[in-house]
Amino acid sequence: MPILQDYFKTVANQRLDERVARFKTIDTPEKVRALQLELRGIARDSLGPATLALSASEAPPKVLNSRRYAAPGVVIESFLYEVFPNFWASALLYRPEKPSGRNPALVMPVGHWWEGKANAMYQRQMRLLARHGIICASFDGCGQGERVEWFSRPVRDEMQRLRDEHPPGATVPYALQDAACHGFTLGQNVTTMHCLIGDPGYLCGIHQHALTALAGKRLVDALRARRDVDPERIGACGASGGGTDTRFLQALDDRLALAIPASILGSDRSISGGDADQSLFFTINHGISQVDLLICMAPKPVLIVSASEDRHNSAAVAEFYRPFWNAFGKGDALAYGTGEGAHGFPLGSRKLVAEFAIKHLLGRDDIITDNEHSDDLPVYGNGKLLASFSGNLLLDGLGRGPRELIAERVAALAKSRPEIPEPAALRAGVLATLCESEASLLAEAPAATVADGTISWESEGGVPLHIKYEPGANPDILYAHDQGIAGAERSRLLDGVREIKRPLSLIDLRGSGVSADPKDTSNISMIGPLLFNHQSSLARTALTQGRTMTGLRVVDLLQAAAVLQRQSGSAPDLVAEGALGLTALIAAYLKPEAYRRVVLLGTPLSYAELATANDRDYDFSHFLYGVLEHFDTRDLTRALPAGKLTWINPANGSGRVVPLAVAKRAHRGAAVEFKVARVEAELTRVLKGALQA
Repeated sequence: MPILQDYFKTVANQRLDERVARFKTIDTPEKVRALQLELRGIARDSLGPATLALSASEAPPKVLNSRRYAAPGVVIESFLYEVFPNFWASALLYRPEKPSGRNPALVMPVGHWWEGKANAMYQRQMRLLARHGIICASFDGCGQGERVEWFSRPVRDEMQRLRDEHPPGATVPYALQDAACHGFTLGQNVTTMHCLIGDPGYLCGIHQHALTALAGKRLVDALRARRDVDPERIGACGASGGGTDTRFLQALDDRLALAIPASILGSDRSISGGDADQSLFFTINHGISQVDLLICMAPKPVLIVSASEDRHNSAAVAEFYRPFWNAFGKGDALAYGTGEGAHGFPLGSRKLVAEFAIKHLLGRDDIITDNEHSDDLPVYGNGKLLASFSGNLLLDGLGRGPRELIAERVAALAKSRPEIPEPAALRAGVLATLCESEASLLAEAPAATVADGTISWESEGGVPLHIKYEPGANPDILYAHDQGIAGAERSRLLDGVREIKRPLSLIDLRGSGVSADPKDTSNISMIGPLLFNHQSSLARTALTQGRTMTGLRVVDLLQAAAVLQRQSGSAPDLVAEGALGLTALIAAYLKPEAYRRVVLLGTPLSYAELATANDRDYDFSHFLYGVLEHFDTRDLTRALPAGKLTWINPANGSGRVVPLAVAKRAHRGAAVEFKVARVEAELTRVLKGALQA
């Protein structure tokens, strides 16, 4: 039987195969332009209207010039610019030492490197291009360079000292590689930072990839206002994650004259999601891959370049998309190449990028020699290129960060929702957020097989679900854990449930246990496993297809109730632990009669708590996309009948138990019984009271 990941891949490839057939019919300029409008609309919807609305202006942004350095053949400028009111970005610009008139320019979004705009490969690429007459400007995305959150200046300074004292090849190497060198205290890599910043925003419509795209677009606006820039010859070029950001920018801003995504495109298909700066959700359900955003540039010049160590087939990607350029009679404007070297902008890629940009922005066929941009040529340390005083914008009080934006959005949405929502509107909002239909949620109980203490059935696509119980028993309590049966058996809560002395069953929901990937062996340190575990990866993959893990698991819980009721003749009780309790709450709201009683343990009080938490205790599978634009948990608890729900140890968004008074105030008007159990004996007593026969 297929695991859930296999099912997602099958569905995605079917939709993308259909897209291949459709694309073959798009062979005129008019048809390509219609497709471009469609792709831009899908991209804008996924980037998020609420975030994009923060900056609708194309007027020049405010700019605070910081430093200027003269270097051989170039002048380097560092500055700050206001992306939208009270939200600033730090930037670095390389320009020719002796500019003449108006020059072409490139905006260069940065991949997942801590140094951000000051990354050494970026410096070498920008310096090379500036010496040949192309102004280059890179900027720090959220969580990189001078925009690190969870920032500690002492951590940054000490980690940099240790790195300098223990260089590569030293007897005692630097233990953390480049982690924490910019003061991030919770993890080792930029991807971790992006998820910590960006995941909560999905709950309320503040999207990190849109913030990056807006920062790129506003940098275009800033460049267009400069006297030394030709506003009609501005392109975009980025490597790794910066290549993805380049695609998002080109879909958002049709003023770009050229695009060069580097070290990012190995296929025309993108099935699974990346971090919060790289994922473009709700694409495959619309019949596209996020890579298709390349089409938005046709017939303008595009270079798809990879490094040899990427092992990408750039030629195949280019040939897949070339027909869209051919429709305009400009197939040669789409080029590809592979530069010898490591991921990013290695020596070989820098030559390809420079020659392509010079040809199409300056109209020259310059030949770049290796000695112009050798890796041996020095670059500046990040400290010399700072735009802010301390090296961190938030520390210097320069506006808001993404977390402040999220908190403001959550508060605004709470005020905008009605105190008591209209029942039909609430139900419609819940179904829309789950990305499930009424029919899928309330379908008849599936046929199940009962054998040796196991009840088994198949969900859509043949993905298996299992319920385990003591052979010979007639289970009337279902215990659900987000890590499935194995997770339930490891939980300390299980002993307390068993003390009730009633027949107990455990379940593998989709994506756990029997339908999980047995080869899932992540090797990530610190908080990384929480952010990139199997559950989180499945949730991101589901969203690319217009589905949610919460929606799938609500269906699972309702089907499990029907299966158990068929066997025992009465509705079972449901016990759900941790953030999975949010899924159980939604299931109870949608079909109150499915379970006799529902008990939540250690479940966050609300989605607003998840969105605004200072720390992270729950994986991404519980972050229900867009939920706060429709409802929060109090809307559901108020709709439940009295005696249905017991909430033990209600938690905040960081997983910490809150006082009962706080819980009751958060769910005022709801018939919920809140309890606190501080030790195991108390937990057993509270559970017995909640689940008494």
